[in-house]
Amino acid sequence: MYSVISDVPALSADGMEMERRVTVRLHILTKDGAYEKIEDAVRKVMDTLGFRRYQSMELAEKHAFVKIMDFRTGVEA
Repeated sequence: MYSVISDVPALSADGMEMERRVTVRLHILTKDGAYEKIEDAVRKVMDTLGFRRYQSMELAEKHAFVKIMDFRTGVEA
């Protein structure tokens, strides 16, 4: 599951937007907490799209383990 949590102008010149900063949040849900292979694949795909990992955290719910990862692109990604 993913969502765009931020999409803002990051660089402008002469009143024109030159670059945007986009932050995408991904949620990896598993029953057993074994999401390392999925995480590696996601990071490779996001890297090819020009996104860099910004932050991540882990949550444990009653019947699921969740890895939340934020990726950014743009200035200071």
